[in-house]
Amino acid sequence: MWWIRWRSYFCWNKGLHDYYVYREFFSYDPQLYKNNGYGKNLDAWWGLSSHEVGYLPQVEKHDGLISYFGEFAKQYTNNGHDDEYEKEAEKGAVNFKNFNDFVNKKIGKNAITELLSGGLSEENKIDKLQAWINYFNSSTKKKDDDEDK
Repeated sequence: MWWIRWRSYFCWNKGLHDYYVYREFFSYDPQLYKNNGYGKNLDAWWGLSSHEVGYLPQVEKHDGLISYFGEFAKQYTNNGHDDEYEKEAEKGAVNFKNFNDFVNKKIGKNAITELLSGGLSEENKIDKLQAWINYFNSSTKKKDDDEDK
């Protein structure tokens, strides 16, 4: 099976949606799938996932998947990876990388992976992750404010 299917309530007030992920996302063998087995490399997995979810708001802008795929194909045919939709989706990967780099520097190397694979309850993991996001956002805002001066 080439696709793994799961149900998600992460949507824009439109009810239940189906999302699909290629199985290489979960392969523990990095040599498989043209060196794209991400199962053991959570940073790569989250980086790619954060890019992919960048497409979800784009789909919501259209009347359906056929309309979206038509526009995406037109842009991609004309501009390749430099099209508007690709650039917009890539913002998620850049944001994740910046956040992950910040956490590695300020909290500790591999802190996100250790937090999520540790023994805390899901609620405590979410609370801690939210605190790190707030710390990152406040530090980023302070840095931006300092650069504006």
